Parts: sequence; C-alpha cells; structure tokens
Amino acid sequence: MLQDSIREITKDDIQAVFEIERRSFEEPWRYEALMEETDGDSALFLGLFGSDGTLKAYVCFGFVLNEAELLRLAVLFEYRRQGIAAKLLSHSENILRSYGIDTVFLEVRPCNLPARALYEKIGFERISYRPNYYGDGGGAEIYRKRLPVD
Repeated sequence: MLQDSIREITKDDIQAVFEIERRSFEEPWRYEALMEETDGDSALFLGLFGSDGTLKAYVCFGFVLNEAELLRLAVLFEYRRQGIAAKLLSHSENILRSYGIDTVFLEVRPCNLPARALYEKIGFERISYRPNYYGDGGGAEIYRKRLPVD
C-alpha cells in the first residue's frame, strides 16, 4: 500500500488548496494570493498528498532572515485528528532549519482549542496576546517555537 507524501505546492495544486481554504476558514485567502505563495523565495508552501494524489492538507510559512511565521495550516475535515498536521509541521521544521530558521511564530484564535493543543503538544509556547488581530475584531494568541540546532 502506498503512503502519503509531502512535497512543495505548485501552481497545479492551487485549485485543490483553494477548495480546502474555502472549507476551512471564515476568511479564506484569495486564489491569487495562494498563487503568489508558489512564486516566492521567502515562503515554504507544502502539501501532504494521499497515495491517490488527493491533497489532504497544506501548510504555508513566510520567513525573513532566521525567523518564520506559520501563515496557513489546513487539513481536509475528513482527515483531521489523524496526526497529519503534526506530520506536516515536523517535516516543515526540518526544511526551515536547513534554511537557517531558528524561530517560528504563529497566531491563533483563543477559541481554537484543537489548534492550540496541537501547537503546544509539538513545542510551541504562548508568548503574548494581540487584540483586534483578525478582521472581525477578534484577538490572537501569539506562539513561538525555537527550533533545535543540529
């Protein structure tokens, strides 16, 4: 039986990313914004694909110098709670470290308890709170993870 695989998202994958985006977020990114992330040299955009080629999840990081920010992470509803997000994040951290990244930040809604539990389980620590972060006026918990140095 073939296993899931992780690879970079390409322009050919953006329609599938966009569908997951629309199903996962109240404020999805525009199709064009997703396309732009495939062109950048300061972004890491990965997907986890099933053996049949189905995009199950994706993650997108932006980075500058030695710091990265988790911009997006989404898993198709039917594949949630199977460890896919943790697997994708772990794989991403290895690549980010190879780019010289030693710190990753992220923002998450306080009410998103499953996401917060995942981030804390894999080593992120809550460092602050940012009020009025989201477009609807909601605040965000700020998390940080220092990546281990080889």
